[in-house]
Amino acid sequence: MAIPTINSTTSVLGYKQWQTWEFQPITVLGDDTYWNISGLPTGMDFNPVSGLISGAAELPGVYNCGLIAGNDDGASAMLTITIGIEAGGYGPPKDEVDLWIDLQTKIVTFSNVISATVTQQIEKDKPLVSIKSNDDVFFRIRFSKGGVIADLDLDELTFGIKSLDDEPVLVDSGTFAKAGSGENTSYLLRATLTAGALDAALSDEEDPKGTKINALAEFTWVAPATLGAATSVTSSRTFIAEVVREIIPN
Repeated sequence: MAIPTINSTTSVLGYKQWQTWEFQPITVLGDDTYWNISGLPTGMDFNPVSGLISGAAELPGVYNCGLIAGNDDGASAMLTITIGIEAGGYGPPKDEVDLWIDLQTKIVTFSNVISATVTQQIEKDKPLVSIKSNDDVFFRIRFSKGGVIADLDLDELTFGIKSLDDEPVLVDSGTFAKAGSGENTSYLLRATLTAGALDAALSDEEDPKGTKINALAEFTWVAPATLGAATSVTSSRTFIAEVVREIIPN
């Protein structure tokens, strides 16, 4: 098996911030079994198996990214790909819910600052978010510690809800992708709210003016093995989510 040689364009230009696009690099010599890249714009995802670059860059600018392909015989020489992102033209996804999780308090909020108002809202059980049954909800999550964004290595990230009564979990869902690194790290989590238990709970609260319930919600994340444990499982502090029943089934 020969060491891969990347046969690819060295520039990707013409895309605007928040515009979704993808680029597939290829090798001309040797079979690639893994890929690696550095310097991607925040908001872009990278598949280390196929090498596919995809997503929507959040900020305009010129990014020089180092791309490597490899196999059991070794790694290719690094190829620099210049990605040019233009300003404007598109807006951020309107269906994303931006949230912060403080790693010390485990509080979930819309801001990196946990104010007295936020604490009062939690204590009074006011809904933090409003979501709709049978929808896909996209959360853009950032973790922070001491006011600094944390770059976590996560195996899993999920969103769960249960009714305020002592009942089983109604939804436990999550497909996530990490975007950026360092101070630009965020995690896009897709939670699917299609569940028979959730529909049943909403049916118990039938109201012709609009059926909805307040439910307990939390995020759970799983980190790789540490200190002898197979994995490290952590959950956020529970918060209230208003769940509204859909009128027209999907």
